[in-house]
Formats: sequence, structure tokens, C-alpha cells
Amino acid sequence: MTKRTSTSWLPIYLALTLIWGLSFLFIRVALSSFAPLQISFLRIALGAATLFIIAKSRGVKIPLDGKIWFHSAITALLLNVIPFSLYAYGELRVSSALAGIWNATTPLFTVVFASLLITSERPSRHRAIGLLTSFAGVIFVLGPWKGALHSDLIGSIECIAATLCYGIGSPYSRKFLTGKTGILEQSLIQLICGTAIMLPLEILTYHPPHDLHFNSLLAVLLLGAIGTGAAYLAMNTLYREAGPTIASTVTYVMPIVSTIAGVGFLGEHLTWNQLAGAAVIIGGMALTQKTVSRRE
Repeated sequence: MTKRTSTSWLPIYLALTLIWGLSFLFIRVALSSFAPLQISFLRIALGAATLFIIAKSRGVKIPLDGKIWFHSAITALLLNVIPFSLYAYGELRVSSALAGIWNATTPLFTVVFASLLITSERPSRHRAIGLLTSFAGVIFVLGPWKGALHSDLIGSIECIAATLCYGIGSPYSRKFLTGKTGILEQSLIQLICGTAIMLPLEILTYHPPHDLHFNSLLAVLLLGAIGTGAAYLAMNTLYREAGPTIASTVTYVMPIVSTIAGVGFLGEHLTWNQLAGAAVIIGGMALTQKTVSRRE
């Protein structure tokens, strides 16, 4: 399907930036009652349940092809199980606003691993400059002059590792799953696999939620049903309607939402180097997208 020339996709775009930008706030709130692995498990399971209801209402049948399920399980590990858990652990140490900034590095790793997994996507000289610029922004956000063991370092590494998984998982999914089944079926199978992977971990590490309250329950529900279930369908729709270049820019806008939410609702603060580094990261990735759009 060719993409539309109008901006009919704009409401979906704005909704996604809001939902995923707020997800870091929701994780922070959920941590007041739930353990990191509990948040990851509930997020994936609720997302799977949401998509299952949608699939049943549409009469969609789940394909039984073993290869699709195998590759979906790998994709679930890379795009759901590992990064969701790492972000939850990371936000025990860093602010939700900083976690949102680290998420902006996702396209950096995606471009790198796409060039390795998809032979037709070799980075050009201009794209390489953009990648190096973004990497410089990463170093600036880390602030190595603070010392190797400053308090944000471990949490930041966990968040960066999560975006690294996104960077591997996205091109992997495109290589082995795109076009093999419908958008809804693919997303549902992926989340079912993620739930199955997380279930034994949740059983082995389970302990009752502490200081359970409405806000934490609502945060987990929104993370799962909206941020993981419905948003998956919305992102795939945006990709189809607006094209990959526009869809990828959601990642650049999300840190703005996460920063406003973290500062406004949780009273968090960011240092000058974190804000400046975020601008360099986004600027570098915008440069890579500009070169892509010229070739499209």
C-alpha cells in the first residue's frame, strides 16, 4: 500500500508520541508498588490480552507456522522481554526523563544493526557522520568528567542496553517477519511469546506488590493495554500510512514528552549536559533521516 499524501496520519503520530513518551513516567510510578520483572511481565501480558481481544472481535486467526513463532519468540526477547525489564531496572537509578532521553538512541543502534542484518541498508558517508554525531551526544549525556562511578551510570547503562536490544530487534523483525503475516497477527504472536518467556521468571521471582495503590495499578494497566497493545497496532499503521521516515521520528519527539512529564509530575530535574547531549543525539539522527529521505 502506498502512503497517503495528506496528514491523516497526524493524530496517530501525536497519540504515539504521547503514549510512549509517558511510558517512562508510568514505569516510575509502577515501581512504587511492583518489582521490575513484575512490571515487564504485566506489561507484555496485558498487551497480549488487549490484542487477543481485538483479534477475536475481528475474526482474525492466528497462524501456526513454526518459523513465524520461532522468529517471533526471538523478536519478543529483543523488543519486549529484555528491554522492558532493563528500563524498569534502569529507572530504579535514573529519572524517567533521562530514561526517555536514552530511548532516543534507538535509531542509532537500529541503523547500525540494519546495515549488518539487511545487506541493502549500508550506511552512506553522510549517514555515518550522523551516527558519529549521535554517539558523541551519548558520551555527553553520560558526562564522563563526573567520574566512572557516578550515580546515574549503572541505570544509564541498563537503559542503553535496552535501546541496543531495540536496535537489533527491529531489523531482525523486518528481515524474518515482515510480510509473513498480518500486522495484528504478528504483534499478537510476539506478545504471546513474550508472555510465555516471562511467566517462569515471574513465578520464580514473585513476591507480593508492596504499598499497592491505585496510581501504580493504573500505570501498569496503561503500560500494557495502551502502551504495549494498542500502540503496536498504531505504530504499524503509522509506518504504512506515513512511511518509515516519518514513523521513525516518533523516537525523537518522545524525549520531549518524557522530560515534560518527569519534571512536571514527578519533580525530576536534568543537568545541562543531559539536555545538551539529547539535542546532539536527536540532531545526529535527524541528519541520517534527511539523507535517507533524499534517496527515497
